[in-house]
Parts: sequence; C-alpha cells; structure tokens
Amino acid sequence: MSFHYEACGLDEVRLANGYEIHETVYGEAVAIDDVEGLHRAIGRWLIRRPRVLTGAEFRYLRKELDLSQKELAARLGATEQQVFRWEKRRRTAVPGTADRLLRVLYDAHDDGKKPSNWLLEELAYLDEVPAEPVLLKETPEAGWQVALAA
Repeated sequence: MSFHYEACGLDEVRLANGYEIHETVYGEAVAIDDVEGLHRAIGRWLIRRPRVLTGAEFRYLRKELDLSQKELAARLGATEQQVFRWEKRRRTAVPGTADRLLRVLYDAHDDGKKPSNWLLEELAYLDEVPAEPVLLKETPEAGWQVALAA
C-alpha cells in the first residue's frame, strides 16, 4: 500500500515507504522520514521528466527554491502576474521558456553549482533555432570579441 502525499501540493505523488501513520486524539497523523530529501527527490523527478510542467509543478519548484512569485518573475523575464496565472492554472502547461528556465534554476540550486550539462543538452532540442553566423575580431586590449554588425 502506498501513501498519497498530498501535502506537497501535487496530485500524483505517492510514497512506497519512509513514512509512519500514527493515531492521535485529532485523528491520523503522518510522520515522514527526511522530508527535505523527499522534496529534493520530487524536484529532481519533475525537472527530468520529458513533458512540460503544469502550474502546480511550477509552483512546487518555485517554493522549493524559496522564491516569491515576484522574485521568480524577475529571474524569468516575466511579470509577477504571469507567474500567478501560470500557477493558478494547476493542470495547464506552463509556457516553454518559463518551464525550461525554471528547470535550469532548480538544477543549479539542487547541485549547489552551475547548471549541469545534461539538462542544457536535454532542453536544447525543444526550440530549434537556426544557426546565425558570427563575426569576431581580435583587439589588442581585450582579445577576441564579437564584432558589431556593420
């Protein structure tokens, strides 16, 4: 038997073990071993899943990053109102760019270092952008730099 872990705010999370159910004067209570580790495992599962994030999943990752809607919006180049709308629509897919950037932010946070290459490689195919030529010039002061278009 598994335990439906509703407290995380996601509908599909179930626990096979790592928890105990206790009877209290107020009814059943659940004690979960290593809640922090569980939440990290949920976050890693979400960012590695090959489908777009829903509003509920987006909210979960934002809260795990300990960011307000306003703070996350600033990092994503969005408005606070956009983040609010994405999260409010719990079962609706979040727009691609916001989804991808949040995954990268979470991955960097989870590892405590720069975003890992696997994530950047996995996300690269999502928006195939044609290659553009680049003009570089060498300068005595700063070495090689992108030259401004003429």
